Amino acid sequence: MCTILIVDDNQDYLDLCRFGISYIFKDIKFTQIFTAGNPQDALKIYYEKVPQYILTDYHMPSMTGKEFLETIYKDSEVKKPLKAWIMSSEDLDDLGEIPFLSKRNILAGAH
Repeated sequence: MCTILIVDDNQDYLDLCRFGISYIFKDIKFTQIFTAGNPQDALKIYYEKVPQYILTDYHMPSMTGKEFLETIYKDSEVKKPLKAWIMSSEDLDDLGEIPFLSKRNILAGAH
């Protein structure tokens, strides 16, 4: 079973990303796709379901995607995701080791 959690505060992007991930991640066959509209709900889902992969928006009202991922990585009690990506409509420079995906590329696969 291969699981992913997609986090975005924009419902339209969230829906489109749900369909576009199969285009971007051709080598990964996701059996379960969890979605959350904000980082707080995403943390609840993460701790309950422990998905193997995370795709999160960078710009969200309560915390950035990077802060969301850092919260998970700092928690020594929880299993870490195999891979996590941050997505945004614009290029980002301050992500450190976290891979970046353009929303335009993901959304192109949803059409």
